[in-house]
Amino acid sequence: MIKLQCLVLCCFTIGAFASKVPFINKCAWADKACLTKSSQDALLHFTNGIPELGLEPMEPLTLKAVTLKKDKLHIDFSDMVWVGPSKCVFKHVERNAPEKWLDIHLVCPVDLTGHYVASGHIPPIAIEGDGTFHCKTEEAEFIIRVGLVPYDKDGDSYWKLSCSDIKYSFDFKKKTLLEFLNLFGGDEEKAAPVKKLLDQNTKNLVNDIAPPIIRAVVDKICTNVNNFASQIPTKYLEIL
Repeated sequence: MIKLQCLVLCCFTIGAFASKVPFINKCAWADKACLTKSSQDALLHFTNGIPELGLEPMEPLTLKAVTLKKDKLHIDFSDMVWVGPSKCVFKHVERNAPEKWLDIHLVCPVDLTGHYVASGHIPPIAIEGDGTFHCKTEEAEFIIRVGLVPYDKDGDSYWKLSCSDIKYSFDFKKKTLLEFLNLFGGDEEKAAPVKKLLDQNTKNLVNDIAPPIIRAVVDKICTNVNNFASQIPTKYLEIL
C-alpha cells in the first residue's frame, strides 16, 4: 500500500512539472542543434510570461532607469520600452558542461523608446536635452556567455545563471535610427549639429550610448530566467 502511494505521488509530481513546461523540448547538453531549436520554440512562452512560474512578460520589455556617464557626457534614461524580444532568432546555443557555461548567439529587431535627460558633450559637440528618445534597427546581434551554477533543493537538482558574470557583445548590423527629441529645449539651430552627428555617425554613437541599457536588459532577462529555473528541476529540462 505504501509503495502504491509512493508511486502515485511520484507520477503526480512528474505530471505536475511536465504539464507546467510542455513547451520545453528536452535536449542532451551536447546537442547544439537541439538546444538552438528548443530555445527558439520556447521563446514566445518566455516573452509572453508565465506568472505561476515566476516569468514576467518580456514583450515588450520595460526598463525603469539607466544612467550613462562617459567622459563629458551624462544621460539619464527612464521609462524605456523595447518592442521586439519575441521576434529574436537564436542562431546558436551551446553548453560546455565541464566548464559550466552557456553560449547564446541571437539576432533581434530593436525598437526602443523612452525618456532622456542629457548634458555635456559628444566631442566636440555640446548636447543638452530633456524629452523622448528613439532607437530602432531591424537587426541587432547579441553574443552572450553566462555561467551555469548547479545546486540541490528538496532532493532535486536545479541550475541558475550567474548573472553577475555575464560576458556579452553586441552589433547593430543594419541601418539604425537614433534620435533625441527636444534638444536644447526645442531650439532647432542649437540642435542641428547634434542631429547631424546622430545621422552621420549613428553606429559609433550607438556603441557609446547603448552599453548601460543593454546591460540592464541582460540583467532583467537573466533574473527572469532564474526565477523560472528555480521552479523546475533540471531533470524536466534536459536529457541526462
